[in-house]
Amino acid sequence: SIASSGGAIYFASQSGPGFLEYNTFAYNGHSDLNYGGAVFLQNPNSSVTFYLNEFVSNTAIYGGGLWVQDQQTSVYVYVATTTFVSNVAENSGGGLGVQNCYGVFAVIMNCVFTSNEALRNGGGLFISSSKSVYVQSVSFQGNVVDLSYGGGMMMTKDGTLSMTNVVFHNNSGNLGGGLALVRDLTATIINATFNSNFATLAGALLATELVTINVTASTFTNNAAYGAGAVQLDSTATSALVSGCTFDRNSAELDTVPISSFCDEDGGGGGGAMCIIVVAGVELNGNIFSNNAATNGGAIYAKQTCSTAKDSSCGVLTINGATTNFNNNTASGGGGGIIFLYEYDDAVIYCPSTAQTLTKANLSNDCSSWTKNTATYGNFVATTAYYTTMLTSSNITSYNSYDVLSVAVTVADAFGQRILGGSPESSASFTVTGKNSNSTPSGTAVQSAALGLLNFTNLRLRQKPGNYYLSISTGGLYHTLSALQIAVQVRDCYLGEITNSAGDICTLCSSSDFSFNPHNTSCDVCPSNSNCSFNSYGSVVLSAEGYWRSHPLSPQVHKCATSYACSYSTALYSPLKTDVKRQTVLLGLLENLNTDYRSTFAVNGTVVTEFSELQCREGYYGNLCYGCKLGYGHTPQGDCRPCPPRYLNSLYFVGSSLVNVLLISITIAAQLNKGGGKPPEEEDVVGRALEGWAGGQEVLELRMPKKGDREEGEEDGEGEGGS
Repeated sequence: SIASSGGAIYFASQSGPGFLEYNTFAYNGHSDLNYGGAVFLQNPNSSVTFYLNEFVSNTAIYGGGLWVQDQQTSVYVYVATTTFVSNVAENSGGGLGVQNCYGVFAVIMNCVFTSNEALRNGGGLFISSSKSVYVQSVSFQGNVVDLSYGGGMMMTKDGTLSMTNVVFHNNSGNLGGGLALVRDLTATIINATFNSNFATLAGALLATELVTINVTASTFTNNAAYGAGAVQLDSTATSALVSGCTFDRNSAELDTVPISSFCDEDGGGGGGAMCIIVVAGVELNGNIFSNNAATNGGAIYAKQTCSTAKDSSCGVLTINGATTNFNNNTASGGGGGIIFLYEYDDAVIYCPSTAQTLTKANLSNDCSSWTKNTATYGNFVATTAYYTTMLTSSNITSYNSYDVLSVAVTVADAFGQRILGGSPESSASFTVTGKNSNSTPSGTAVQSAALGLLNFTNLRLRQKPGNYYLSISTGGLYHTLSALQIAVQVRDCYLGEITNSAGDICTLCSSSDFSFNPHNTSCDVCPSNSNCSFNSYGSVVLSAEGYWRSHPLSPQVHKCATSYACSYSTALYSPLKTDVKRQTVLLGLLENLNTDYRSTFAVNGTVVTEFSELQCREGYYGNLCYGCKLGYGHTPQGDCRPCPPRYLNSLYFVGSSLVNVLLISITIAAQLNKGGGKPPEEEDVVGRALEGWAGGQEVLELRMPKKGDREEGEEDGEGEGGS
């Protein structure tokens, strides 16, 4: 049948059937029909009961099967044991629509809504501006909304809803795949089952801008959405309570980056089980969250939209951990395996092991009964960006002008966890500026982070030696954070470097030259008989074998007195007593000197002495290695040779003394024998001479026979010999 309203039956104002029972309404209405593809009931003058009817494949703009509106205060509408199948509404109420019913109540009981469709709101059932609505033992299966709210059912604008023993299965919509409750309602849901529903936002239940809502003893399983996998509680005016419910295997979109918000009409990937936008207090008590998944907040995403400092009615999310369990929830690609908080103080969680409120300092510790929750960052909890921090020093010293500045920054949440993904904050942009005109950096001063980390790759500062200050500001964050500050001390040129005419560049000398004066604008040519091919230093001048310099920073190279004195390669001739070449030892010292004194240029005396000693072979020292050390002596050729040991000197002395004494004794004896006899006083002259030597006498006085005496003796001897 075809009419402007009521494709099969139109009940005019102030009329009504009283009872409409045991009817089948099929294939009535059309897409241009205003209200009630099969039946339209307006402003009935008495209560109306629809019982054991079937509405199949009817079509209208509002109420594809049945549309009831303008119920007066003294009557009720009762729809019981009725089936709505495959009805279509071009606007709202694919199966049944109830609007402006301010009577005693409207009851929908023991009904089935299957495969109904609406373009805008309430794929199966749509209720608007109705005083008291009871939905009991009703099943919503496979209903669809294409554009807006409530794939299975939508209720909006004023009134009270009491819902018990309902089932929402496999419904889909844009906002609230199973059930959507919108604006100024007081709702109670008990023992509801939401299974396998889908939406862009809130796969099972959307409750937004209500007065209050209580959800008790209900089950949410395998629901999915791009944001708020099962439930979205948004801005309840007075209170919201979810207790004794089970949330299992619900999911929001994984591994995504939200366009504007973590849970909104664009999805956002927040809250595998629930997204909670807090105005008044929201309490979760005695619930089970298991195997839920999302990009951020594997089980829950929460955001407080009011300020407790400015609004005394502003509430927070409270989770009673003593009766609530979180297990095997996952934040894939983002943060908060259990819960993601827009700000760290948007929730109060009571841990069962401590029975006290977790604070910012300890909120990241799991309750003992909460296990196997995981996330890309923050297995327990995560937040939006709260800090940007320097990974490199914020006080850069000894910076060489126009080198690449080593600057790395990270974006972290309130618990110091780097934001690795799941948010535009992980790719926040950073801009480096000078705090005054003379400290403006060059190179790439604007870059974006990746996985919450940014290493500036080509940031430079070209300035004369001095102190400069940079500022790093951040864009693309949900909160405005203070800029980071960097102090840069541009150093003077080092040994081995030269500067330019502007004094703002230091250049290292090449392998064929050197510099001992950093204020020069050109390098010096490497001296003859030396090697300067150590271009990582620029101030290392290594004298050749056989050559000597008076100071590590002297460019004058002199030939040693003997080349032998200025060379060594074995432990026997090395001052270090190790098998090492002279050139290797000197090079090591000069390289260390370049590192230790490159900025002060003040080489201490100990280093100079060490340098002088290491140039000389063992036993040599001094200018040109000409001097012999203690224990060494010069040979006629000018070499230094070791002196004999002390005990050998003593033996040489004793031996030579004995030889001298022996020679003296022989000489005396020969003289005495030549005289033919000894006077009595001279008989022991040799013995006394030896005694004097042995006694350490400094002067040994020998009494020699006079000539006359010797002649007299000789004469005596001769006389005796003659007789």
